[in-house]
Amino acid sequence: MTHSCSYFQTPELARKLNEDWHNEPGCHGKPFFNIPLENIVIDELHLMLRITDRLEEGIIMDIVKWDEDDNKTNPGRQKSQVHMTDFLTTVRSLGVSLNVYKVGEKLEWTSLSWWGEETPAEQAPREI
Repeated sequence: MTHSCSYFQTPELARKLNEDWHNEPGCHGKPFFNIPLENIVIDELHLMLRITDRLEEGIIMDIVKWDEDDNKTNPGRQKSQVHMTDFLTTVRSLGVSLNVYKVGEKLEWTSLSWWGEETPAEQAPREI
């Protein structure tokens, strides 16, 4: 790391509430209340869950696109979902429940839930 943690807490890098605050990256709209940012505590649990949701969505959508691209290059054969099947098999082999399905034209998936006797971390290989 090129900077210490205290560097990121300097006043120059601090966000400030101004007229255009809601237009900064990561903001979706104007704040409901005018609370000074130094009085706001980040909820790390929900922040990490949101990041995990975005990563999960990205992986699933990339795998769907991968299958679609493979099906385009082989128009003569039957459409397949080889990569999605392999992904779901791998996830389930770790004792994690995951299902991907379509509702109309929209792709949906179940929440990741662990159901094995060991945690996924205990099942992971010790060496790569």
